[in-house]
Amino acid sequence: MGLFHRKSKWERLTEPVSRVATKGAAKSGLTALGTFAGVTLLSAAVSAVRQRMDSE
Repeated sequence: MGLFHRKSKWERLTEPVSRVATKGAAKSGLTALGTFAGVTLLSAAVSAVRQRMDSE
């Protein structure tokens, strides 16, 4: 590659799209993981309360 490299129209078009896609995928993955953890904790809390009520 030479000292200067001019990007083709295709490279200029796909670069921002790919950058946004990877950020969006990471953000949605973290959101899904957080939601899963929250639902799991809520389920455990409900189970603990029900067990306590049944034992009384």
